[in-house]
Amino acid sequence: MNQTDNSISDSSYFLHKLESNVFLYKRILIILGIASLGLLIRNYLVFYHVYPIARFYFYIYVISTLLIPATRILLPILYRNKRYLFSNLTILTSCAILFYSLVLMSVLDSISIKDYKYVNDYNFTAYIFGLVLVGFTLRINWKISAGIFSGGIALFTSLYYRYTPTEFNLQSILPLLIINILAVYFSYSREKFYLILFRDSSRYRNQSIKDSLTQTYNRRHLSRLLRDCFILKKSQGKPFSCIFADIDHFKSVNDRYGHEAGDRVLRQFADVLLHECRSSDSIVRYGGEEFLMVLGNTRASEAGTIAERIRSHVETLEMSGISPGITSSFGITEAREDDSEDSLIKRADMLLYRAKEEGRNRCCTDRLTSKNHIVLP
Repeated sequence: MNQTDNSISDSSYFLHKLESNVFLYKRILIILGIASLGLLIRNYLVFYHVYPIARFYFYIYVISTLLIPATRILLPILYRNKRYLFSNLTILTSCAILFYSLVLMSVLDSISIKDYKYVNDYNFTAYIFGLVLVGFTLRINWKISAGIFSGGIALFTSLYYRYTPTEFNLQSILPLLIINILAVYFSYSREKFYLILFRDSSRYRNQSIKDSLTQTYNRRHLSRLLRDCFILKKSQGKPFSCIFADIDHFKSVNDRYGHEAGDRVLRQFADVLLHECRSSDSIVRYGGEEFLMVLGNTRASEAGTIAERIRSHVETLEMSGISPGITSSFGITEAREDDSEDSLIKRADMLLYRAKEEGRNRCCTDRLTSKNHIVLP
């Protein structure tokens, strides 16, 4: 987990948009499902036998009425199981199908107008409804929206030209082109606005839970991290471990070289911790020169290996202007069934204290023995 990255990752913004789309699209599908079912019944009972083109409307209604509940059932299942890419593809695919179905209905309306009512006129009602659905309602990437809209224009013009003898009237088709351009521009503007808003809110949130000097988490965020780990341990049986890390003789560094040098040491030490941690791990500056590592899905033996690797790395660090360098001590423990947040932290702190009593620059755990490890009796 790279906690030093100041930029907002694309994946986090993708999930933010997807969550918004899933919430909104499920409700849109309910409205569309009720409307499609009503139109399906009306069309079959009233117009199917008397209106020659009604059977094509009927086919579109059937397809839409079958697609909507299928998507409504599938989408929450995919999202709950963290199939985020498939959730997004489901939204995009069903949106495209529904949009092109509405384009087909707009073609049928325009053909029926030309055959039965007026000459050189078009009915874009269904088409514009599709633009509102895709371009103005859901937060779909503006480039994908532009591709879908371009396909809609191509589908409408090719079918209309194929099934009507008259040529297009530019004056009549121009409003449709303008609305398509506006829909793409709206998607682009909204995407930029929400991206800036998301980055700002994420940055402010990070500032509230991050230590400004080391870019590790602060103690305000520790309770949430431990609570989540305890929930996973109880619900899914996933173990987790904690490592209390401390810089040896840090007070003497401040006294001898000054607080500015002490801040450099803290930043370098934190950089080592951040570099060594994995995506399931979190680093918290507990206070002063003490850091607490929360290692998700990790046994004590594996946590001891990680701590030893960090200890060796710190021992070889070259500190500018500081001789002979720094060392560090570690207390490692694994969460137990009867643990609370306080008891877990207290045990890790006690193990760290024991490591310092035994001479510093070493790791102490209640589960592991090795050359640089001591065991709490």
